[in-house]
Amino acid sequence: MLPQLYFILVSILTLVYSQTDGNPHKWDRKRRCDGDGYNPPCGLCEGYGGMPWSDEVNDIKLTQCTPVADAGQIDPTTLALPYFKEKFTNTGFYEILIGIKENPFCIGSFPGPDSHGPHCYQPQQGTFYYDWTKYQLRIDYTQQAFLKNTTLSTFHTKGYMWIVIDYNLLHQCVCTDVGRRYNLTIYPVNPKFMEKDSRFIGRERLMIEYIWKEKLVDHWVKGPHHIWVDVETGNIIRMWQPFNGLEVFDPEKWTYEADNDLFAVPPSLCKKGGALWRINCDDNGNYIRPKN
Repeated sequence: MLPQLYFILVSILTLVYSQTDGNPHKWDRKRRCDGDGYNPPCGLCEGYGGMPWSDEVNDIKLTQCTPVADAGQIDPTTLALPYFKEKFTNTGFYEILIGIKENPFCIGSFPGPDSHGPHCYQPQQGTFYYDWTKYQLRIDYTQQAFLKNTTLSTFHTKGYMWIVIDYNLLHQCVCTDVGRRYNLTIYPVNPKFMEKDSRFIGRERLMIEYIWKEKLVDHWVKGPHHIWVDVETGNIIRMWQPFNGLEVFDPEKWTYEADNDLFAVPPSLCKKGGALWRINCDDNGNYIRPKN
């Protein structure tokens, strides 16, 4: 049975639905305004975030937001709903991944369930492939790194992930069960992850990073997760979660299909004789749970 779990990748949306972690970095209501636990509740042009580079309060380039109309002023029949198609490819995917900092070089950094501790901030861009009919996604990235940009591919099929990284001199593969540390089975993002327990805040004009265009958008919130939907196209255009990441989908680079061959797992580099550096992978490229 599929878990009744709404999770956004690489996402990375997590399962925190209120400011129960105490907001330890003291981010203001522009950088963080959760859908629960805030009084007054998040309103227009709050919780919208931007392009951060550290946990420090001022280490973020906030985007520009202009209120248009609150929820009660919008005809419900005109709403742009915060849902993905069940199958798509977007070749203009941009992200700043915010993950737990477990080593100085942020290798293998993955978003956590709260905002405690230092975080890694990793800009990356590429192509997002998605097929919910088979519970699989793949993202091919170019990631900014300290010395030289790297390329990587993230495969997420049902409860498992494979991360293949090209360091120019060698390849690495990390095989993982992303929900293990939380005792959960975490599938790729459900296309209607916002269907339950979300709230429509209202309509705004928002400057969208990376494509650098102001768009008329409908703003939705669920827990710490904010979603903006392009009113013109009806597609999700931007997502922000203050301790998981910023994601932007170029509205001109959608197709509603995905090549099934691209999702083949385990990737060959994760198998014996593949990548020089393989972590938690057996000879067939499947995940091995660490003994510790």
